[in-house]
Amino acid sequence: MHLIVAFNQKNVIGKNNKIPWYIPDDLKRFKQLTNNHIIVMGRKTFESLPNKPLPNRIHVVVTSQPEKYNSTENIIFTNIDTSLQNIKNLTFKNNMEVFIIGGSSIYQYFFQHCNQFHITNVFNDCEGDTLFPYKLDVFTNKNNFENTYCSDIFSYKNTEFQFYDYKRL
Repeated sequence: MHLIVAFNQKNVIGKNNKIPWYIPDDLKRFKQLTNNHIIVMGRKTFESLPNKPLPNRIHVVVTSQPEKYNSTENIIFTNIDTSLQNIKNLTFKNNMEVFIIGGSSIYQYFFQHCNQFHITNVFNDCEGDTLFPYKLDVFTNKNNFENTYCSDIFSYKNTEFQFYDYKRL
């Protein structure tokens, strides 16, 4: 499984159920990586999507009350206890990669199951109410991670950012 996230110097990933910055290159990278694959998210993340479902992706939405929602071919509602089995069935049936896309508790739960990590480090210190549960420095050789990609530092409207990829050894 892959984990994909953008967070800043304070580990912020969200504020008021929105991403607190707008970086077109980050959105483009997200689309490139997740297109034609399975994306796994919590209910609040799903509800925050401006256009749902995202095209060309199967959505797995983890919620404590999946019975309140109607699953479709491209949107599957599941609880945390059955999520891994549902994802395994989907990957077997569709031969697709899986991307964990948030929020905080979803990242925390699935982190141990991921072997590839796609990170956008946003160089700002804006405040937020949702945090990525791990610091960037967790991704070290000492912790059995290898950096496989590190971009240059880019800037969009006074917001600098950098892309990293890591794999679990």
